[in-house]
Amino acid sequence: MNNSQRARAHQQAAYSCRSAIEYLELAAIATSYPLRGIWFVLRNRELWRLFGTKLLPSFVTTLCIYPTLFHYAFLPQYNFLAETLHHGQSSWLSAVTLTLGEGLVIVRLLRGAYEIDECRADMIDVRIIYNSILLFANAPKQATLLKYSLGDIVSSCRTIDGNAQDVVSALSMRKQPIPTQPWSLFQIIELFGFVPWANISFVQYLGLQVGVFLPLILIPYIGVPLFIVITGVRFSRFLHSRWFQLRGLSESEETREFSSLEWMDTWFGTVAFTLELVPVLSFLFLMTNAAASALWSAEVEPRKRRAR
Repeated sequence: MNNSQRARAHQQAAYSCRSAIEYLELAAIATSYPLRGIWFVLRNRELWRLFGTKLLPSFVTTLCIYPTLFHYAFLPQYNFLAETLHHGQSSWLSAVTLTLGEGLVIVRLLRGAYEIDECRADMIDVRIIYNSILLFANAPKQATLLKYSLGDIVSSCRTIDGNAQDVVSALSMRKQPIPTQPWSLFQIIELFGFVPWANISFVQYLGLQVGVFLPLILIPYIGVPLFIVITGVRFSRFLHSRWFQLRGLSESEETREFSSLEWMDTWFGTVAFTLELVPVLSFLFLMTNAAASALWSAEVEPRKRRAR
């Protein structure tokens, strides 16, 4: 190998290393947003009024559902995975994930998706007191957008009271309804994987999720990671749905924009979905994830505007 070939080899190695580091940095940034969404909601107490009364019945329902599931369903499922499918040491993780997923579906079905959609929308639209910016998606997202001087985007779907004393009081009537199909059903069943964006019946929707992606958990060792990551990718797109609606994007434009951030969205959605699997707190994390999505949108849009 001559000197020029060695130089090219070193350059290629340096470029590959730099690219790998950049990908890791992007993944770290994306995974931080769900955690930042939690901190944002905890820090802004005026936002608690949006979901406090709505989440209380969900907490009570969760306290009834999960103990029942773990008492009656966990051990049979664990024995099936360990003895029949030979999951070995991964049997506990697979059985826990399967039980948590079942619990999440049941609780969401019992509590009603439309009520949750309303709550999410209010959180996104809510306005942060300082700097007049919207920060949340659906509800938290729009509040974030106002905070980052993107009120013009939010005002396209909702009237904003600029003289309000706090974020929640600034919310007014919506100019257009919140999309409930397929978003509400997606919110209930999305943990089971890919869902076409066309409106389909609930039976088709549920059957698609259970029939196509839930069996991934049955694969020894790698089933749970596959299930969470694949679902996280779809879950991330759902979290951005309000942001796409506010901007009036077509389906093809949504797909193109989502594809441009696919690497980051994979990590963002995976962490967000994992949080929503947590018993009792899943509905709370539903709100903080909406805030996280809005925080992301509110930071990306100003950069796009400056680049124009």
